[in-house]
Amino acid sequence: AHRFSVQRPDMNNPKRWGFFSPQAEANLQSIMGLQTWNSIRSLDFLLTLPDIDPERLSITGASGGGTQSFMMGALDDRLAACFPAVMVSTAMQGGCTCENASGLRIPVGNVEIAALVAPKPLGMTGANDWTVEMSTKGFPELKKLFGLYDREDYVSLAQLNQFGHNYNYVSRSAMYHFMNRHLNLNLSVPIVEQDYKRLNKPELTVWSSGHKTPDGGPDFERDLIQHWH
Repeated sequence: AHRFSVQRPDMNNPKRWGFFSPQAEANLQSIMGLQTWNSIRSLDFLLTLPDIDPERLSITGASGGGTQSFMMGALDDRLAACFPAVMVSTAMQGGCTCENASGLRIPVGNVEIAALVAPKPLGMTGANDWTVEMSTKGFPELKKLFGLYDREDYVSLAQLNQFGHNYNYVSRSAMYHFMNRHLNLNLSVPIVEQDYKRLNKPELTVWSSGHKTPDGGPDFERDLIQHWH
């Protein structure tokens, strides 16, 4: 689905259609919608784990992950904090089909959607991309909005225009300190990333003996769409 650009005639069927078809769009069925539902279900799963603090659920991601972060901030009240990196701006809504859906941004944009997390903490980063002017276009308005709740200090922006589109160490550091403050983690500052052991492919593999690979492919896609419909 990422950067989908070539239509599939076999999926444009009035009875058993696939994503990106006129039938799917007419029914507001999109990869963005599916991905957002997956994010909601991910929180459902996390809350079943014994070592999860339900009062400190938070979300972060960059680029398309930033889109999912502020969408979840707008939709799911279980989140305590939201940190979309290099995505919130007035200049671009998202460069992929996994970030867009018919009717989603009429008549608003990403700044307004990200604002829906208020008055809960919202942190962001900017870079030398479409977020390059966020400090003067979008962020001042968010400060005013949070000011209506007397929580101007709950919204922050690390404008890092010396970097390109990224989630690099400097950006992650801004996120760590944001989460430390707003989730009351009481970590000593400055927070420095620790070295870690890179896992090999077998260690990273989820689907193995006892964990069957889920179904996929065109027929599954059509079945999923019909179930959704």
